[in-house]
Amino acid sequence: PAQTPIPPQRSSQFFLTHSSLRFSEIIDEVADSLKADKRWTGDITQQKRIMRAFAWITGDKALGEYNHLDVAAFKTALQL
Repeated sequence: PAQTPIPPQRSSQFFLTHSSLRFSEIIDEVADSLKADKRWTGDITQQKRIMRAFAWITGDKALGEYNHLDVAAFKTALQL
């Protein structure tokens, strides 16, 4: 018997693998990795502070929940 294909379900998530880790949980790891790769040099305290501010302002979501609107919200908050 012929089967009717079922269309894929639309998801509100953008990522195939959704991480439940919160942004604040990976700040040190990401910053240290960027320093080790020599993308950031010297004292990276300010970079970490900016990342922590981003997490705080945007609600410290799970990594897979962020989207372009969070960047706009962060920019707006900085301008207040």
